[in-house]
Amino acid sequence: MMRAVVHVNARTQQHRTVLIPTLKANVGYLIRDPALWFTNLLSFILLYFYPSSLNKIVAIPRIDACCLVKNPLALRRSGGDVCVVGVTTEEGTIDVGRAAPTGRWLKLPIHTVKSNAVTSPYYEGFSAAVPPQSRGRRFGVYRAHFDPDGANLMEEWIPCIATENSGFVNTLYTYTISQNTSVSLGAEFRPGSGLDRFKPSLRWRCTTFDGSGDTIGPVPVPSCDGSLVCHVSGSGLSDSIYEVYRPGREKRTWHPLFYLFVRSCDDGLFGADCALTCGTCVNGVCDDVNGLCNCYPGFTGDECDEACAAGQIGKGCTYACSDVFPGSDCSNILICNPGKVGCKCYPGLQAPDCIKRKS
Repeated sequence: MMRAVVHVNARTQQHRTVLIPTLKANVGYLIRDPALWFTNLLSFILLYFYPSSLNKIVAIPRIDACCLVKNPLALRRSGGDVCVVGVTTEEGTIDVGRAAPTGRWLKLPIHTVKSNAVTSPYYEGFSAAVPPQSRGRRFGVYRAHFDPDGANLMEEWIPCIATENSGFVNTLYTYTISQNTSVSLGAEFRPGSGLDRFKPSLRWRCTTFDGSGDTIGPVPVPSCDGSLVCHVSGSGLSDSIYEVYRPGREKRTWHPLFYLFVRSCDDGLFGADCALTCGTCVNGVCDDVNGLCNCYPGFTGDECDEACAAGQIGKGCTYACSDVFPGSDCSNILICNPGKVGCKCYPGLQAPDCIKRKS
């Protein structure tokens, strides 16, 4: 697989955290992570000498990073560049590649790899810009990998999606569910596209991942064939890529792509044994590992209940879309955050193109 890799010397920031009042039940989880040995030692000291102090232990947050897709719904022949960018405020290494072979183009066609340090004080990374003549090569499920230098920060793989505007499009790009729940994945034919006649012939397929992150499949999902909506039962589900396509065109990637995130715990719970209760996450998702709220784009705060200033993104609203794409107000940009938050348009914009204003 072709990948572009750059070592990033970016500004670090102080993370906001929430207090975990039930650390005593979570000590076993901390012990199993050797990178957190100091936290383990401190935990046992507090348990033995100061049991009343347990509610002051701080969880380890996720890295301040995201994957941005400029022009996520592009016309096949004249739709302009599709740009996939890994962004972080932390020191470390970023690389971007295909998350799965969703078409006949298995390699990420990187035509420009550039530093953006000049345009932004917060962003030193790279973009993978694919020119219009590449046509179907631009589309698929990508993955930005962030490996921070800080030992107390989590390594992250953030999926992001670029699709083709053929009149057959996603209603949403990603879905997040908890263990043992269900979900309905939905696509649509754009009005006036004349594609409704193909609905009976539609086919669905699914790609999953093994423990090493390698892909398994794709395998057919016959229960969803002939429909624009795929109802997926929650039992035994894991992170997956779903596709709905017209037979004979699946290798061209001219069809909707979905990424399904599955939390490892039941709704409202987190931790190694899913024994801890999440707090309130107003505009975000409770992290199934650390219990912190991972916010949707444009929101911040311990409960993701604080709106960023217009155009600001990142944890704590630390940088702007215009830092990455000069002059941008976040229109026509799909923003994918860590922690199973998934990919969303900026508040006030609407999928699938992240351009149209909500009424």
